[in-house]
Amino acid sequence: MITGIQITKAANDDLLNSFWLLDSEKGEARCIVAKAGFAEDEVVAVSKLGDMSTVKFQ
Repeated sequence: MITGIQITKAANDDLLNSFWLLDSEKGEARCIVAKAGFAEDEVVAVSKLGDMSTVKFQ
């Protein structure tokens, strides 16, 4: 299942207020937009995002 999220709190400041699509089946996250550190459409393991708080969009 694909879920859209906005990261509202994170250990990595580059992730604050960024938007991602999470693929729970693959354990991957696709960057939609981030201030820095991640490129648009970059796919990373969800674990690379670290500790965070999110708002989900469906």
